[in-house]
Amino acid sequence: MNGTPNISQVLPSGEQFFADMEIHIKGENFSANPEDNAVYFDNEKAVLISSSIDELVARRPKLTGDSITIKVVVRDAYTFATFSPYKIEKVKEEMGKFASSNEIYSIAIDRDENIYAACPGPIIFKITPNDDKTIFSNLVMQRPEQIRVAPGGYLYILTKVGKTKGYYRMPLSDGSTLELVAVIPPTKTISCMDFDQDGVLYSLGKKTGVYMLNPDATVITSTTFKDYMAFDCRVFQGYLYVAATYDGPPESWKGTAIFRAQILGENKLGPEELVLNLKANGEYAAARVLSFTFSENGDLYVGTDQANPILIVSQSGEISPVYPTLIDPSGAVLLWGNDTFLYMVRGNEGGIFSSGRIFRLRLTQKGAPYFGRR
Repeated sequence: MNGTPNISQVLPSGEQFFADMEIHIKGENFSANPEDNAVYFDNEKAVLISSSIDELVARRPKLTGDSITIKVVVRDAYTFATFSPYKIEKVKEEMGKFASSNEIYSIAIDRDENIYAACPGPIIFKITPNDDKTIFSNLVMQRPEQIRVAPGGYLYILTKVGKTKGYYRMPLSDGSTLELVAVIPPTKTISCMDFDQDGVLYSLGKKTGVYMLNPDATVITSTTFKDYMAFDCRVFQGYLYVAATYDGPPESWKGTAIFRAQILGENKLGPEELVLNLKANGEYAAARVLSFTFSENGDLYVGTDQANPILIVSQSGEISPVYPTLIDPSGAVLLWGNDTFLYMVRGNEGGIFSSGRIFRLRLTQKGAPYFGRR
């Protein structure tokens, strides 16, 4: 029979927000046999990862709160050990109170952390950091393919008004006016865009090549990515990164993957390079890439259709899920805010634009600079 179990310390301490998925319970008179121990967070039984006589490691529960009681039960011990109060803060929060049947085509985040969500109607909603939702704009236009906050305090919209497909913009201060910035050829389907530090807007879509919209509203085209079905893009550290489906040579590039091309300046791009093809990674080979973004330290965050929908790809190439078991699939749209909040539009059955739920995920690192918020 073991002695009386006792908890002396819990790490992380819970005194501040933590992103760890493992909680270490230190003490005495635990059992080295995992089957002889049980850990509870309030009434929720935890998954035990490892056991020793002086430390138990449990998986972070879905439970959150600031006065949780941790209880350790050891077989054949007359009493159990408790530790309280323990604080586990939320890692995700739903924003906007959208019904799951609603579609959200795209989202954008401004400098004040307001969310703009383009939905059928079309209607563009504005959601404040306190989760107050209002209609920002309901001007007549076709479906916005993507929206992005732009330099100078504008919201840029890829859409069609009447017979004119193009880049449109409206002031963030007033969603009642819409201005055409530049025309997109009617035969081209542009689906994603992002700004660089010079205010150049890079955009591309279904085998379109790259359209570069300059601050003076001139448009220059490039044949880079002309054979790619692009659906997401991001400017990062002097490169244009693109998520796309590609069916050309070499064989290792085929499928849905993330590519890049160096930004050379003067509206010129270098050749395409393969960055990540998950089909070459055994554990995640079945994952479908839906979206991506970067942290400030260069980690690549990839939204997928997997049970744990967001993957982190470190600069060394190691892949791991974000908050495993705590986030529901799929990661249809990923967009970083101004600080440590990562926003995810949850997809429906892997669909890229088939969900009406926005989640704000709290992380411990910031996103890479977004040049459209200047």
